[in-house]
Amino acid sequence: MDDDSIFMFSDSYDGKLNDIQQILLGFLLEVDRICKKHNIKYFLGGGSLLGAVRHKGFIPWDDDADVMMLRKDYDKFLSVLPSELPNYLFAQTQKNEKDSHFPFTKLRINDTLLSTEFTSRFPNIHNGIFLDVLAQDYTSNNAFLRKIHMKATASSRWLVLDKWRGTSVNANSRFSSLCANILRKIFPLG
Repeated sequence: MDDDSIFMFSDSYDGKLNDIQQILLGFLLEVDRICKKHNIKYFLGGGSLLGAVRHKGFIPWDDDADVMMLRKDYDKFLSVLPSELPNYLFAQTQKNEKDSHFPFTKLRINDTLLSTEFTSRFPNIHNGIFLDVLAQDYTSNNAFLRKIHMKATASSRWLVLDKWRGTSVNANSRFSSLCANILRKIFPLG
């Protein structure tokens, strides 16, 4: 890997952030091509949606892209990836990288390294420039069940962040601890 394919981030981006955003735009166009070919519906989410609406592009400090799909489209997308994904891209999941702790798919660009504060904590996974593909699941119309679903979802996000940071879930919250224990059994993070 040459130095031009390593992107290191700290408080100073040294002008490479615009390069990454241009790469991400090409990445999004590739996802769009695959989705159109297979009639898969998707939408932007997170900072990518905010950037598209507010900045007519990327948020100035954004270094990734977020694509959302309803579960049926997400599953279809994953099923066509092996035949559609160009060789320079890699679909990172918990199934093909045992040390990956992401409960969603990351499409990564081979032969790149996006060096962040977390890269050294997880050296055994692909850490290239990435685009997140997340499934959006339906929730209940029942307010109580919807609240449980939202709390469980938030707790699962904290589990991933805790794994990144090397910390543990808030032990002072019984609900968070309960959800964390259940989610650890369902989605072991290594």
